[in-house]
Amino acid sequence: MAAVMSRRALACLFAAARPRGGAPFASPRDAPLRWLSSAAKDLPARDPRLFCVVGSGPAGMYAADRLLTHYGASARVDILDKSPVPFGLVRSGVAPDHASTKSVVNRFEGVLSDPRVCFFGNAALGRDVSVDDLTPRYHAVVLAYGATGDRTLDVPGEDTLRGAISARRFVGWFNGDPEAHGDDVEISLHGAKNLSLHDEITACLTQHRDVSHEPCTHDDTAKDRSKREMLSNGDPTEIEKKPATAEAPTAVIFGLGNVALDCARILLRDARDLRETDICAAALATLERSEVKKVALIGRRGVAQAAFSPKELRELLNLPDVDVRVYDDEVTEADEADLEASRPRRRAREAIEKRKARGNDENEIENVEIESGTRRKNRKELSVRFLRSPSALVARDDDATRLGSVILEMNELRGPPGSRRAVGTGATETIRNVALALRSVGYRSKPLEEHFIVKSTHEPDRFKQSVPFDAARGVVPNAFGRVTHSVAPAMGGGEWQVPGLYVVGWLKRGPRGIIGDNLIDAEETVGALVADDARGMLRKPDYRFKDRGVAPLLEARKKSTVSKEGWRRIDAEERRRGAEAGKPREKITSVLEMLRVANEGG
Repeated sequence: MAAVMSRRALACLFAAARPRGGAPFASPRDAPLRWLSSAAKDLPARDPRLFCVVGSGPAGMYAADRLLTHYGASARVDILDKSPVPFGLVRSGVAPDHASTKSVVNRFEGVLSDPRVCFFGNAALGRDVSVDDLTPRYHAVVLAYGATGDRTLDVPGEDTLRGAISARRFVGWFNGDPEAHGDDVEISLHGAKNLSLHDEITACLTQHRDVSHEPCTHDDTAKDRSKREMLSNGDPTEIEKKPATAEAPTAVIFGLGNVALDCARILLRDARDLRETDICAAALATLERSEVKKVALIGRRGVAQAAFSPKELRELLNLPDVDVRVYDDEVTEADEADLEASRPRRRAREAIEKRKARGNDENEIENVEIESGTRRKNRKELSVRFLRSPSALVARDDDATRLGSVILEMNELRGPPGSRRAVGTGATETIRNVALALRSVGYRSKPLEEHFIVKSTHEPDRFKQSVPFDAARGVVPNAFGRVTHSVAPAMGGGEWQVPGLYVVGWLKRGPRGIIGDNLIDAEETVGALVADDARGMLRKPDYRFKDRGVAPLLEARKKSTVSKEGWRRIDAEERRRGAEAGKPREKITSVLEMLRVANEGG
């Protein structure tokens, strides 16, 4: 059920005009939209149009591009972003070794360079400006601030142990997101010590030692117990076959999507191969000292239901100096039907079968230390484990605040093809000596909260939701990009459109799809906006603001923002620092330093 707007916001909308007669529309396809305001005017196409796009990630940039393309010289677009720098997840969410994926930035730079576009970095909706500040100043406001939260595992230890973090934050860490680095870092309140995310990850990867009483650091299965017994009895054959990764700490990643593959690849790849990418320098230094030699990918369903794409999977499976082990990837008749319905999944399974058939012999490295019967320390291991779900994250024996092991429950699949679901069997296994656990089970949008002062001696200042939000689906409710709102029966009932408010991207459809999907999504939303304009249903900016948008308001509030010119100074400085290090750019990881460079240059 979509959340109800504040009484204050409803009062403002109803002040202009109340609805008259008739039932609310069931769908925008079926009936004309009913409006809560009569302020919209019939504006000829030649009149200027002022638009505000909140968010400069792919969805926001594509929306701005579509608005400029349709309205031509009559359009002006202001782009706001809470970050001082533009481009959202293209900058902070794409792996540094996938530079080709970031080439879309060239197109976005063209949009940002357009004289009809103004950029206001470091200006957050809900913190620095409100929706009520924006809507009177523009013909339409397009929300594109994406998904800033994560889905959770809902298991013990997830929220209390250091070393258990989201893959979203881990990706932001190695991409230089200021929330993980610099003097304005996001603080992790785990246990008695307060650590920045960078400090927390560095401690997990470089200062982890095995304190378990068991000599084994892997699954507590019958096969492993048998091997431990042979080792304890001094079987020389088993000692010779013991891999160098046996005592190394493990990173466990929950999820089998492309973000999970990115995290696994960064952890397993030789850090020296990343030196010429735009990876954050502090993260690279940590990875070069990392003691983690094993990565376990955990999927609750089977190989026929995994979400990873074949290309990214093949890249991970064929990393040099990495052994690969796959568990419980058998395919049933029902799974075959799922594979038949999805070519990418068939190709992914083929990649796994090909890697298994090749074995690990071809992946051996040279200079094996024959005398000791062990491999070089840089040998690593990837295990892909299907049909498992996390049951609990367990603390270390010597530190109740740090992650030490992970308990998994074995699953079986039930249901017809196309809707197979994982059901726990009750059987469990334990992965010990775990240094890091990343949950990669999906991003999630959050409701927008705005701070305002309640003019009452009985109520404190508080946050109030100002944009409708469907908490169950994690999206802003909308009809083809038009933001809608549930109205109480006493006020007419049904779903009503919020005048002048539109939504694109993950905030509109949920966190799924690739970068290019946002172009199709933006075309739909802007198409709805243009149709509304043709019917005279866009807002008319308040004459008191003189068509100047939000700039005077930010100046009056003495907010330090980053303009297009400021971003160019940051970009130039990052490229200069990168050239000195032999890489494309060295990202600035402090908001304060970004603001200084934007205002003063390098």
